[in-house]
Amino acid sequence: LTAFTLFPKLPIELRVKIFKDYLSTATRLVHIYWHARQRVFKSSQAIPPLLHVCQESRYEALKKYQLSFAPSPEFARVYFSFEKDVLMVCWRTLGAYPGRIVKKMGDGEAAKVRHLIMNEEALLFHAEDDGRELERFTGLNTLGVACDPANVESGDQYGRLAMERLAYGLNGGFDDLHEDDEEDGQEVVGKRPKPVKEEKWPEVVCLRSDAQGQQRCSRHW
Repeated sequence: LTAFTLFPKLPIELRVKIFKDYLSTATRLVHIYWHARQRVFKSSQAIPPLLHVCQESRYEALKKYQLSFAPSPEFARVYFSFEKDVLMVCWRTLGAYPGRIVKKMGDGEAAKVRHLIMNEEALLFHAEDDGRELERFTGLNTLGVACDPANVESGDQYGRLAMERLAYGLNGGFDDLHEDDEEDGQEVVGKRPKPVKEEKWPEVVCLRSDAQGQQRCSRHW
């Protein structure tokens, strides 16, 4: 009662339709890390099941999943669907923070990633680096932020004000001026606007619902 043993006897057109229907909805969170000794990206995520069910399912699955995240195809070890899957990079394995992808992942593949999740700490380190590594992901539709599971309620470490300052800085922000700085021959004290960047980061908004009695914070956005 736990297996449909008649599946192989279905018409091939119907079997293929079932495979395609499954592939159209399957979404995975794929966490990748850099294996320094082998010099490749790896993942603990299981291989998509249709890739090893049978020859027919593998043929259909390979239209969606491809070995990815390497400077050249022969070094790719991770099956990924750029259309459906969500990528999460372990930036710590790439070296000193904020971590450099540089030659470890091709620019073409980075540009094809549509959905990316980062933990809050990694995002702040990248923001301090002016987002240079994140600029490689030019095709992003969504950027999710994962909070610290030990501190999900109040955002004490990076509260709302800190995250708003981060977003403000990424959108241009202000430069500090010292008392001895001069502008147009006059002494200037305080702050002045930076040139506004072309890119605009979204407003920091907590997606948790007040109706559920949960405190809104800097996270879940």
